[in-house]
Amino acid sequence: MFMHTIGDGSKKALLIHGMASSHHTWDRLFEDLKKRDFTIYAPDLPGHGNGSHDDVSKYSVERWREMILERISSVDLLVGHSIGGLLSLQVRSDLRPQATVLADPMLHFPKGVWGKISREVFSFSQFLNNAELKHNWDKSSAVALLPGKKVPKPGNDTLIIRTDKSFVAPKSLTKSLSETEIVTLKKSTHNLHLDTYPQFFESMRDFAIRRGVFSF
Repeated sequence: MFMHTIGDGSKKALLIHGMASSHHTWDRLFEDLKKRDFTIYAPDLPGHGNGSHDDVSKYSVERWREMILERISSVDLLVGHSIGGLLSLQVRSDLRPQATVLADPMLHFPKGVWGKISREVFSFSQFLNNAELKHNWDKSSAVALLPGKKVPKPGNDTLIIRTDKSFVAPKSLTKSLSETEIVTLKKSTHNLHLDTYPQFFESMRDFAIRRGVFSF
C-alpha cells in the first residue's frame, strides 16, 4: 500500500478509493479539505495506482484493513467510496472519526456464480469509467470483492450518500439502517463523488458541520 499525504492542516482525514481506482479519484475533494485545515491521507490500495502489484495475497479487505491501521491510528474524518466504503466500516472503530462519509458503499454483493459474474462486470465497468485517470489497476485485485466478514453496521456518526439506482447500497438494505443518515442522489452513478461532485460535497459538508468536523 502506498499512502499519499496531502496538505498540512491540524485536522486529519482518510480518503479510501474504490475498485479499479486510486487516490486521484479524490482530487477535487483534496482542495476542499485543504481549505478547511486538513492533512489528508489517501492510500493507493495494493493493485491500484502506486500500490504494490506483485502479491495477490494482499488483495483482500482484511489485509487492506491491517495495512491502513499500521500507518494511521486516528482521524477526524473518514471517507470511502464503494469497496473503500466497506473498508472504512472495517477501520472505523479503530480510527474513531468524528464523522464517516460513505459514497455508494459496498454493503451488498451477490454470492455464488452470479456473484462471480457480477464481480467481473462491476470491476471492469469501473475500470472503463476511471480509465482516463490512469489508475494503473491490476484486475486480479477484483478478488477483494468476494464476500468476506460480516459488514459492521454504520452508526449515527455515519452518512451514506448513494445513487437512487445503487447496486451495492440498495434501498431495501439502507432502509434497515435507522440510526444512519442516508442521502440519495438522483440521476447519478456509482461514481457520484465524480459525476455529481457539487451535490456530493454539499451533503458531506452539511453533515460534517453538524458533526463538528467542519466550521460554518
